[in-house]
Amino acid sequence: MVQQRFVHFFYVSAIATALACPCLGFSQIAIPTHDSLSVVNQVQVVSAKSPIDPNADHKVTAHAPHEVKIIDTGSAALEARLRLIENAKESIYIEAYLFHNDASGRLILQALRKKAKELGPHKIKILIDHGSLGPDFSPELMAELQHWGIDVKIYNPTGCIPSKLNYFKQLYDCNHRNHRKILLVDGKEVITGGRNFGDEYFGFNDKGTWFGFGKSINYKDRDIHIRGEIAKTVEKSFFEYWDSPLAAAPSKPKPEPQDTGLLGLRRAQLKHDEKIIAAKDTLVPNAADKKLRERVRKQGSKELAEERFYTLKKALYIWDRPGTEIKDHFTAHAIMEKMNDAQTLDMETAYFIPTEKEKKLFEEIMAKKDGRISVKTNAFSAADVRVTAWIAYMKYRRLIKAGMQTNLLNKNSGLDPNLIDAKKLKDSRVGTHAKTLVKDEKHSYIGSMNMDGRSKRWSSELMIGFEDDTAFANRLLKKMQDRFAVSTSVDKNEVLYGIDATIHSELGYVEGAVVKVGEKTLPDFIAELF
Repeated sequence: MVQQRFVHFFYVSAIATALACPCLGFSQIAIPTHDSLSVVNQVQVVSAKSPIDPNADHKVTAHAPHEVKIIDTGSAALEARLRLIENAKESIYIEAYLFHNDASGRLILQALRKKAKELGPHKIKILIDHGSLGPDFSPELMAELQHWGIDVKIYNPTGCIPSKLNYFKQLYDCNHRNHRKILLVDGKEVITGGRNFGDEYFGFNDKGTWFGFGKSINYKDRDIHIRGEIAKTVEKSFFEYWDSPLAAAPSKPKPEPQDTGLLGLRRAQLKHDEKIIAAKDTLVPNAADKKLRERVRKQGSKELAEERFYTLKKALYIWDRPGTEIKDHFTAHAIMEKMNDAQTLDMETAYFIPTEKEKKLFEEIMAKKDGRISVKTNAFSAADVRVTAWIAYMKYRRLIKAGMQTNLLNKNSGLDPNLIDAKKLKDSRVGTHAKTLVKDEKHSYIGSMNMDGRSKRWSSELMIGFEDDTAFANRLLKKMQDRFAVSTSVDKNEVLYGIDATIHSELGYVEGAVVKVGEKTLPDFIAELF
């Protein structure tokens, strides 16, 4: 009885928590703090570097040889980024959903400051999404970067605190986020994929999260390093966002008293001065920074040398247009078109929440002779926002019953053994954050788009495809298989009511304890809301 009540409580709690889930389309609603309300000042800058017709199909194929390397491990991913920055000759453009001022973030920012002295002003640009802009990336830090000639803008600073008559439109607009991840150097080389700029993406995170039930999480992710003509189109798309009315320049930071009177003003000034000192300190390497840089160089270089560049005949770039309207989202539609005639699909995604249309397509594929769908995603114990794994399970368990091969990273999957701080992070959770699709074992697509409603309807995304290359596709499939060597495999005989086998021991779930809402189980009812 106690266990049943717990399950009932879990279901009800899930409804409220789901409203904050990043994968469901209602998450990351950027409710600004007092400080963040003054971070931005809307401006629009005209640039000749963005000659893109806003009404054009945002899908371009470059028919020329491209060198492409897959980057799976955190140390290799950080070293690859630092190398590109340190070797830049003309320009550096960064677009990020999230940028933390933490151990790895400090290394990136210090490398940018050093390179800005060589390249001169306005050669380095950073565009960060406002929805994930934390206090560690303060207005004072942005001002310090600008002092060194680094341009900074914030994407979509629309607040969610009611300020307009049309509040629902404001709520919709503020929930639109830029989820793209780009490091573009000299207009010739690009690193893109699933990683943002933060310790959890490079294997250094030891800080817990509430949605993760207190434990830290370090992601298993995937990037690609590309050299070739497609970089020119990526550059144009960067400036399409940089020049968008949704991109705002930071305002000059100033003391912001929380109360009136001389004492309040004095406290605000002291806090402001502390932030200025901290910002200056961030950009100057200390002993710990230098030690970490050498460790990353040693381990990252070793891992990068283990993976070769593939020479591919062409590259396809698909991206969303900056904007809050459904018509601005090209990526999800283009990927759906690619999947329509598939015989097999292999996916690795942080969130797998298929639409009804997608479920019907996947069932049709599995009904074909030799048709196959394989999905690799997170179990409850591996998800960053745990309840999303439960909601996702509700959405795809029907596909498992139809024969979909499903592997879930779980609490036993383990961190990469070669992490720099593996011993320190031995109790950290692990989850996949990759966004990878392989069609018919010869067409590969990697980028920022998860298979969920947020990526398809709310966030700006990108994907890069390499088609008609079996060797590259097989390498991706092998990496996906190796990553999920220790995982929960769920077949059609193991489908439970929203809680996979991994969760039994964690929640004390009693199989058969199902709450009814009308003619539907409560898990089904909640899942249909999303």
